[in-house]
Amino acid sequence: MFLSFNEQLKQRLEPLVFAIEPNDKATLHKKLFVQQSVSKRMVLAIPAFAGFVMHAPLYLPIKAINQKYFNNDHFDSTVVALLMLCYPIYLILFWMLAGFLFGFLVALPLFLLLPFSAWCCVQLKRQI
Repeated sequence: MFLSFNEQLKQRLEPLVFAIEPNDKATLHKKLFVQQSVSKRMVLAIPAFAGFVMHAPLYLPIKAINQKYFNNDHFDSTVVALLMLCYPIYLILFWMLAGFLFGFLVALPLFLLLPFSAWCCVQLKRQI
């Protein structure tokens, strides 16, 4: 019963999914690359750099842990899962530290801009 289901699922999904060999950079670039405009890169450059600097203490250790313990075909999935678990805690700790250093009213905009700067960093991240 399960073998029949798996075979039917494979037959139905195969036309919808394309497989790219890991070493086939030309096909990878052709199928997945999205060109970004120069104006978008210029507008997002400064917040993206700030986002990289402010999120590096969270992202780099999670990436290293993932490479050490979960280095498999699901690298991106495990990084996203770990970030989803840790990011709210990191955000609150970052805000509290900034609040103690600069005052909590000054740190409030930082609390709100931190996710935006991370988004900017992801938008400008090298795709392939």
